[in-house]
Amino acid sequence: MASSGSTEPKHTEPSDNEIGQALWVAGTVSVRLKALRNPERAAEMAAYMKHQQEFLGVPMPQVRQVALRTGGEWRPDHLGAARVAVERLWQGVFREERYAAQHLSDRWRLWRWAESLALFEWMIATGRWWDLVDAVATRGVGKLLLTHPGRKGQVFAWIEHEDPWLRRTALLCQLHHKDRTDTEALEHMILKTAHESDFFIRKAIGWALRQYGRTAPDYVRDFVARHEAVLSPLSRREALKNL
Repeated sequence: MASSGSTEPKHTEPSDNEIGQALWVAGTVSVRLKALRNPERAAEMAAYMKHQQEFLGVPMPQVRQVALRTGGEWRPDHLGAARVAVERLWQGVFREERYAAQHLSDRWRLWRWAESLALFEWMIATGRWWDLVDAVATRGVGKLLLTHPGRKGQVFAWIEHEDPWLRRTALLCQLHHKDRTDTEALEHMILKTAHESDFFIRKAIGWALRQYGRTAPDYVRDFVARHEAVLSPLSRREALKNL
């Protein structure tokens, strides 16, 4: 079982036994998901996600239930063991396997390890669509930065990355940080990308501002007013939606 001590969790290479256990988790999750297959729903889900990947047609609450139940049957002691299962599921044929990998990451609290950032970056770079990227950005990277603030510079630097999904992650990673939001960094990253025409970047800018507006509404109103000329209509509309 995972240790609960106060020291930082270990990051070591998994033993053969741990690899076997991790592969059992990944395989069991896949089998349990496939047992819930619904072809009619799968077609609808695939169409909604622009046919990014094949679907089984399993609703998200059931995916989460399968992942959490299976992930509780064996829990890794360190990141090296955990990532074997997460990576195997992420490389599965069906979209629900990737959703399950996200829920396993949550179940096992991979954000405890600073080294998980490399895994999260890989998931984002290979996920390349909002349903996958946003969950990793907010639930994975976001929590990791609160636990390991020394990694902020690395993540915030993604705003310069050629991959738009890593730029979107940089914008969204503080979505749930509330009064711990680094507003100076957020402002810099928004202004750095405000000129972009990419829908997902513009949406992310608005979403980040709207969410922070729950904590600091006056700041967001002032920011939008000061930078109205550079923010897209979509970003402004999203930012002020609830204000």
